[in-house]
Amino acid sequence: MTDDALQQAVSIIRSGRTFGVVSHVDPDGDAAGSIIAAMLMLRSLGKEVRSLQNDAMPEMYSFLPGYALAAKTDAASKQLSRGELDCVIVFDSSTLSRVAWDYGDTAVPAKRVINIDHHKDNALFGHVNIVDGEASSASELFFGIVDAFGLSNDVQIATNLFTGISTDTGSFSFSNTTPAALRVAARLLETGVDVAEITRHLECNFTLQRLVFFGKVLASAKSTEDGSIVWIVGTEQMRREAAFWGSTEQFTNYVMKVRAAEIAVFFSQSAADQYKVSIRSRGRIDASGLAALFGGGGHERAAGCIVNGSLDSVISDVIGAARNELKQAASSRRRVLLD
Repeated sequence: MTDDALQQAVSIIRSGRTFGVVSHVDPDGDAAGSIIAAMLMLRSLGKEVRSLQNDAMPEMYSFLPGYALAAKTDAASKQLSRGELDCVIVFDSSTLSRVAWDYGDTAVPAKRVINIDHHKDNALFGHVNIVDGEASSASELFFGIVDAFGLSNDVQIATNLFTGISTDTGSFSFSNTTPAALRVAARLLETGVDVAEITRHLECNFTLQRLVFFGKVLASAKSTEDGSIVWIVGTEQMRREAAFWGSTEQFTNYVMKVRAAEIAVFFSQSAADQYKVSIRSRGRIDASGLAALFGGGGHERAAGCIVNGSLDSVISDVIGAARNELKQAASSRRRVLLD
């Protein structure tokens, strides 16, 4: 992110009147936090703002102040004409094709697009691109805009942004927990953000049905012979048995608790013969590179994709590709050592 990009974004927001906000499909804590923070900020500035998200905001984030603003998208927000709004702010999406809205890549319902993202492979699709692949989260980057408008002391906005940073850094335990992320987090804490309350909602959010489903998913765990790749499965049948249809965010992270695991994969059925594949990497391979083989993307340590096929074929293809990635990484490391 450059100072020029920040100033351009501030100028567009200051001069605009009507805004939309949106993020990627299956919004996580960073997407939820940045979207809601943006809606609160824009309303504070006297702007008209609406969520363009076409999938519901996960109920697990209902504790966030302002959640009701983004919980559901009204019908009118799905029927805007091209260029109707002054600006749309897109959070945490490397391309417009990953955005969870009804407008595709070409019928953007705004005159200007501000693209705020921390994916290294971002396509720079905005009129203004606030993109930094080294940043912890979109929430961290959006703080710069909030601060520029003098709203960094708003505890409701701060609570949303802190949640976004916390979830994307694994409660400040992942490698993207940088000094910059911690400095922003410290600024947010100074507003009076209640860390204990946020943590309680994020970590103690299981219903009994979710717990039963999670147990079934964990019971499906399998690994390669050497234990370097571990995977779990969640099917529609398991969901029916547990009477659970909610979010499975963070499930994959539990697999990384296996000591020998270099790669963790969660195959979550999203439709008949279709699986959402969540990938985590300890660092020996680039998770986004593995996901890209199947049309997905993400970050070096966390990525995902959608793969069509029977469960057995999807597992075979993805785990086979993961094996190859590990072999190539080992081969490259040996060459470096020999050199």
